[in-house]
Order: sequence, then C-alpha cells, then structure tokens
Amino acid sequence: MGKLYFKNMDEEWEQFPTDEQLEAAREAAWDLQKLGFTIICHLCNEPPTVFQIKQRALQNSWKCEKCSTINSAGRA
Repeated sequence: MGKLYFKNMDEEWEQFPTDEQLEAAREAAWDLQKLGFTIICHLCNEPPTVFQIKQRALQNSWKCEKCSTINSAGRA
C-alpha cells in the first residue's frame, strides 16, 4: 500500500498512513507470529499479502484475493 500525501487546512503537507502507523502494523504482525499466531483467510486458509496485512491494520479487515472473503481483525 502506498502513502497518500495531502495538504491540511494549515497548508502543511501530511501523509496517510503515517510512518508510525505502518511501523505499528509491522510490529503487530511480528508479535503475533512470535506467539505462534498466523493470519490466514477464514474460508480458504490462504495467508494475506503485505498489502492485505496493512489494510487489516488500518481498516480492521481485509479481502482475500483468492476467494474474495472479507476477513475481520477480531471484530465481528
């Protein structure tokens, strides 16, 4: 996933997601992996791509490219 750059109301450039948000997503994925958890599709058991992991961290869900299932991040 790329970054979106925009000017805020104060005419200053901002980016979304921030570097801190991307780093937090990476760290969360590594922490889960260290604990033995893996992120997989609930229907076809395929692992998500890096883009889908970032999407999951930001939107609390991701869509499987193989079967098009919407997978939540623990919020049903």
